Amino acid sequence: MRRTLLALAAAAAAAGTPVALAQSPLPAPPDPDAAPPLFRPAERAPLPDLDAPKFVDLNGSAPQAREETPLLFDPRERAEADAAAYEHPWAKRVAEARAYLRDRAGHVAFAVVDDTGTLRGLRGDVQYRSASLVKAMFLVAYLNRIPDRALTRGDRALLKPMIIRSDNDAATRVLAITGPGPVRGVARRAGMTRFALKERWGDTLVTAADQARFFARIDSLVTQRHRSYARSLLAAIVREQRWGVPPAVPDGWRVFFKGGWRPLGDRHLVNQAALLESPDRRASLAVLTVDNPSHEYGTETIRGVARRILRGLR
Repeated sequence: MRRTLLALAAAAAAAGTPVALAQSPLPAPPDPDAAPPLFRPAERAPLPDLDAPKFVDLNGSAPQAREETPLLFDPRERAEADAAAYEHPWAKRVAEARAYLRDRAGHVAFAVVDDTGTLRGLRGDVQYRSASLVKAMFLVAYLNRIPDRALTRGDRALLKPMIIRSDNDAATRVLAITGPGPVRGVARRAGMTRFALKERWGDTLVTAADQARFFARIDSLVTQRHRSYARSLLAAIVREQRWGVPPAVPDGWRVFFKGGWRPLGDRHLVNQAALLESPDRRASLAVLTVDNPSHEYGTETIRGVARRILRGLR
């Protein structure tokens, strides 16, 4: 049975007005208030089994070799294990993304949870400032406060602009309502290992691996009553913020995502994380970048990583 996920949204500080990019045509987002629910509970792609420990390849070593080779290993066996590991389609895509980043300016980390629940990436455990990426976590924390009642007009007036337009004032109000404890609770339930919520929420520290974990299992993190609404918001990000991952999504897949960006002097921080879903499969991807010469340069880096990670998906 299929299972989709919902979405999170939350806050990020000091993010300037998003920059509209003249790239490939961007799909128009659905209106979450006008569109019918985007999924029925019986039609969700299955969640990956993230509770079962799986090898995490985040720093450039072969994805399986350490699992299959003892500490005192035969060099030939280790080389064969490495070669076999990189034959895996997802491992090959990750290797292509790493190669692409060798010629990119700035500092980049990325992580992907594939359709088997395996986590791979590059510098996935390095902390970056979140900017507005953390708003997805605020969304989940807020909705989980009210599991037994319908959303009010006031709830929607806060959550919708916070997610689809990345409104900072709305995010500040949402965090003031929830308090920091529920947001940290979301991080714990998502299996995050290096999340640090800051008083200025845009300075919150996140990792690519933790954000990929979060988006991979977002369905199970949001209270059941509000899953469809959370999902609809993450699918309805405004057109000018649909850079990075969305243009790289292959036919037959849907994307639910949140970005975060801010200028840092004359350099730029640009982040994005997404859940990707086909009728019977799901994957998640997070790309964090800093020290970009421009906002547009950062979004192109994210798009380049996403195109290589998602290439060939059917």
